[in-house]
Amino acid sequence: MIKRLQRTILLPLIMLVMLVGFAPASFAASTYMPKFQPGQNVYLDPLLDGASPGVNLDGLEQKLDDAGRKHNIDFYFVMALKGSEAKTNQPFSQDRLDELYGKWSGAKGFNVSRSVIIYVVRLDTDWTKSSYAVNVSPGLAQEGLTGDSAFSILDKYGKNPNGSNPNALLPRAPRDFGATIAAESNALVDAFAARKVREAELAKQEAERQRLAEIQRQKDEEAARLRRIEEEKAAAERNAAIASFVKVFGGPILIIVILLFMFVRFRSAQTKARAIIKERKSKLEPAFNNYLQLEADYLSFLQSLSGNFVGRSRQSIDQAKTAYGTLSARVRKVVETVEGAEKEIEAANMFSVGRIHAAVAKVTTAKLTVTGDDVPLAQRDLFSGVVSESTMTLEEIFAEMQALFDTAKSNCADFMQAFKGAEQNKKDIEALVGKVEALKTELVKRSLVFDPFQPRYADVSRGRDEFMALMVSDPLTAYTKSETVERAVEAIEADMRRAIELKDSLVETERKIIAAQGKIDQARGKDADYTYVDGIDTAGRPSKNLLNEKGGNPDVPLGASREKLNTCLQLLLEGKLSEALKAKQGAEASADEAVRLIDTVLTARAFVQKEVVSVIERLRKLRDELPASDNALAALRGEFLEKNFEGEPAKVTFAHRVADTTDGELAKVKQAFAEQRYLAARAELEESGSELDMARNGLVEVASRLAKLQELRSHARDTVKAAEQRANALSRKIRENSFTTSQATDEAFSAILPRVSEQRSDVGRDVTDWVAAAAQSDRLTADLKGLDTAIDTQRQAYDNAKRRAGEVVSKVNSAASTFKQQYVRDAAERSYAQVVERAGQLDGALKVQKSDWNALAGKVENIEASLREAVRQANADQAAGERARADIESAGGTVRSIDNKSYYKSASHRGRSNSFGSGVSANVSSARSSLSRAEAEFRNGNYENASREAARAAEAARDADRIAIAAVAAAISSWESSVNSEIRRAEEAAEAAERSRRSSESSSSSYGGGFSGGGGSVGSDFSGGGGSKGGGDF
Repeated sequence: MIKRLQRTILLPLIMLVMLVGFAPASFAASTYMPKFQPGQNVYLDPLLDGASPGVNLDGLEQKLDDAGRKHNIDFYFVMALKGSEAKTNQPFSQDRLDELYGKWSGAKGFNVSRSVIIYVVRLDTDWTKSSYAVNVSPGLAQEGLTGDSAFSILDKYGKNPNGSNPNALLPRAPRDFGATIAAESNALVDAFAARKVREAELAKQEAERQRLAEIQRQKDEEAARLRRIEEEKAAAERNAAIASFVKVFGGPILIIVILLFMFVRFRSAQTKARAIIKERKSKLEPAFNNYLQLEADYLSFLQSLSGNFVGRSRQSIDQAKTAYGTLSARVRKVVETVEGAEKEIEAANMFSVGRIHAAVAKVTTAKLTVTGDDVPLAQRDLFSGVVSESTMTLEEIFAEMQALFDTAKSNCADFMQAFKGAEQNKKDIEALVGKVEALKTELVKRSLVFDPFQPRYADVSRGRDEFMALMVSDPLTAYTKSETVERAVEAIEADMRRAIELKDSLVETERKIIAAQGKIDQARGKDADYTYVDGIDTAGRPSKNLLNEKGGNPDVPLGASREKLNTCLQLLLEGKLSEALKAKQGAEASADEAVRLIDTVLTARAFVQKEVVSVIERLRKLRDELPASDNALAALRGEFLEKNFEGEPAKVTFAHRVADTTDGELAKVKQAFAEQRYLAARAELEESGSELDMARNGLVEVASRLAKLQELRSHARDTVKAAEQRANALSRKIRENSFTTSQATDEAFSAILPRVSEQRSDVGRDVTDWVAAAAQSDRLTADLKGLDTAIDTQRQAYDNAKRRAGEVVSKVNSAASTFKQQYVRDAAERSYAQVVERAGQLDGALKVQKSDWNALAGKVENIEASLREAVRQANADQAAGERARADIESAGGTVRSIDNKSYYKSASHRGRSNSFGSGVSANVSSARSSLSRAEAEFRNGNYENASREAARAAEAARDADRIAIAAVAAAISSWESSVNSEIRRAEEAAEAAERSRRSSESSSSSYGGGFSGGGGSVGSDFSGGGGSKGGGDF
């Protein structure tokens, strides 16, 4: 028996254990690799369909399809549970996506050139961890969508280290994750397309700018060419005069001129160089101040750091040192370069202008090489190896200094804050944890529990351990984590206090409910009031207020209030504070509603008692008004067309029905009132009152319609009669003004006469459409008035044109003398002749009947404007001619005066006298040539050119005068120099004789003199003290 049990039970169990224990790897589950299905965008691993928690991708198919249609891109979303494949150097999801893409790329219907596949793998042992990857068709890069750009979107919504990413959608919302990736991918394509449009527009604008610049350049070149011709001509004349001068006075003057030129060139170069140095120093100053600020705020902090940092802290401190060290080296290099150039500029003289140009080149165009050796010695240990060699101009260095300062300052400040902030946060968190522990006792006192807060409290403890472990090696990350933990503890403390306060406040809610119950009991304890306009039999009716009708029973909201209070208590125990608060507010609102309902019911009772009297009175008045309304309706039917009073019969019918049925409605009101259904009684009574008011208003409208139609009938007949009289008067007026009245006005009057006849016939009927007849008669009157006005307007236009024509002809005749002035040119005379011809045609135009007189007046205005322009032109000619004649006479006087000028001058120097300039005269040949050209231009009527040539003649004469004066001055200076040389030679000879005499008197005495100076160096330095892209891998 035992052996049989072993065979039937133990042996299968042993085989099963062996099968499980020694199962080969080929039996392990692989990650989901769906087969491509055309038209399907979403693929979900069946193992995730029933997983806990489940994955809901409802609606994602449609969203991806909609997103794809925007730019014709196929978006696919695949989500799988991690299988047993081996891990490689790539993220797990990237390996799987590469494998999936290899299968899909050859599938029918799969568009390899326009597809984006998003692949998400959930970890099989922890649902909160995922790996994700994306594959983007290479062709989409031309539209701005690449694997890198798409993966950055995945990271934005997928990466969530320690819950620090508020945008994270994984792991809880994979459906939104897929839809968001597709939407933001489309946004990248949109942005890329917009950028291309902007670039094209900018290119178009640049081409247009270059075209306009080329046009302007050609204009500038032509203007420059004309200026060069004039300048070369003037220079040739000056050079001829200078050559003549040099022949007379020789080499000494030439040497003086050359030295003077060299000195002026030197001073100009030195002034410009000093300005450049000043500008470079002004640019250096803010950079140097920034550097000093870094040194004061952060240098000692950086020097004090020790240990090996990791993660964000390592990256941040490396960036800070690189930026700081590079800035330090460049500032030192710039200071040395600028100060060295400044010394070169100040040491130069007029014989070494090249030194100035070389110094300027150092601070403008020359390339400077900056290396780690340029870091001050005191900082080289700190910044060892972080300064890369760079070669750039001074301007390029300046351009990067602010960015280096900002990077160094930002990273140093963040690091320093992390050091201090993490420690302070640790203390704050410990204090907050103590408060949480104290609040647990307060919860117990109020019969509440800490259970709802326990999971969050456990997360806080884990977070605290994590950031404390990182405080030494990665303070930046530790600080960020500590901020998150501190906010979490603060939130727990705030929620606990909120729960306590909410529980304490429920005492007031209970009081409200009790008070509401008291008011209900009090109202029901009062005697019922059956007072009514015609009395109510109270026999057998309740003596107290019932307050029990539908919609008017306060017990209903009060019961709801109690239920909501119980719900609030339960939600508090579950830690659902916001929902508990809503339940509390709902309980109090329901209690208040119960109290208000009592007032509403009792107010309805008082309303009925008062309003029923008014309704009865309005019913009586309606019945009194009906006979008159019946008569008005009969008049409408007998005297007017039915379409003119549509709707009025129905109003009378409605009034009769209301008068017949209201008594029954009032009986219903009384019955409801007697049964204490006050809300129903009020509603019934208000409806009856409303119908009565509507019926009476309708009767008023019937009477008003009758009166209005009678008024329109009278108005139409009176208006047509007046129109006939106006038409007769217009007929006479047109005949009297036939010359000035236009053909269009005549035709309009002829067309209106049949309308007068038709209107007279229409209003002569007993019954017609009086609404239309009144409107037509008004239009007829308006048209006749318009014709009357047109006749007057055209007569006035004729009178105005005739008056203005006479005035202009008179002005034309009076202006004749203006054009007889001496210097008026042909163009002005031709313009005047044309004006005279056009003015002569005006009389004939005024004799053509039915003309457009306003157009003729416009022609008159044009003639007058042309006359003004011709007169202005003639006066300008005369003024230009008179000015040119005066300029020529003035220039001629200047030329003659300088031509006849004597340059004789006597001079005395060191006891000697001489005379100069007896043979010197100014060379005014160039001036006379310009004066001759001015005369020729004047004779040809080119007065403006004549004035310009006269000005050139005067200036050329003055130039010749200055040259002659300079020649005499140079001769005097040369003579004085020769006198000085002669006297100096005589003095030197006397001194030599005296030394010889003394030498013979002294045999051995000797002496020497000299000077020497110490050596030194001046310098300047500064130093400081002290394919598929995957990631998010599990």
